[in-house]
Amino acid sequence: MYPITAIGRVIASLLAFIGIGLVALPTGILASGFIKALRDEKDLKQFEEEIESESDDITARLKRIEKKLQNINL
Repeated sequence: MYPITAIGRVIASLLAFIGIGLVALPTGILASGFIKALRDEKDLKQFEEEIESESDDITARLKRIEKKLQNINL
């Protein structure tokens, strides 16, 4: 079954576009939200890795300072 008259075809076309829009618009919004959440998670992991590497670097520096101080005290 399909519309035969011109006005029926116009109304059917408008309804088809509205139906597609009702699905496409929320889908785009949800996809955008998921992408933002993934980027935030990636940034957080990268920040944690940077802090961890800096912490390891500080620990290594402190150990070298302790060794130098022990050598001076001997």
